[in-house]
Amino acid sequence: MIMEINTLEASESAHIAAAPQAIYALPQDYHAGHASSLPSQYFTAYKVEKGSLGSGTIFVAAKKVMGNVSSNGHTIQMGATGRSLRCTRKGDTSLT
Repeated sequence: MIMEINTLEASESAHIAAAPQAIYALPQDYHAGHASSLPSQYFTAYKVEKGSLGSGTIFVAAKKVMGNVSSNGHTIQMGATGRSLRCTRKGDTSLT
C-alpha cells in the first residue's frame, strides 16, 4: 500500500525593531530562546541533552497531538550564514 504524504508550507513576516544578530540568536539558544517559542499545549516536555547553542545541540521534545504523546530526540545543524537551522529527528529522515 502506497501512502500519499501531504505537505504544508506556511509563512509570516513582520518588521521587528531589533538588530539582526539578536533575532537570529533567539532560535539558536536551545536552553531559553527555542524552548520559549514552543506552544505548551502541544509540547509537554523539553530537555537539552548536549550543547545549547546552534550546531551540535541535541534535545528531546515530547509533543501531544490529537491525544497521543510522542517523544523524539533532535539534532541541530546550522547553515554557513548562521541564518538557517536544520533540525533532524533521531532515527528518522524527517527534517524541520
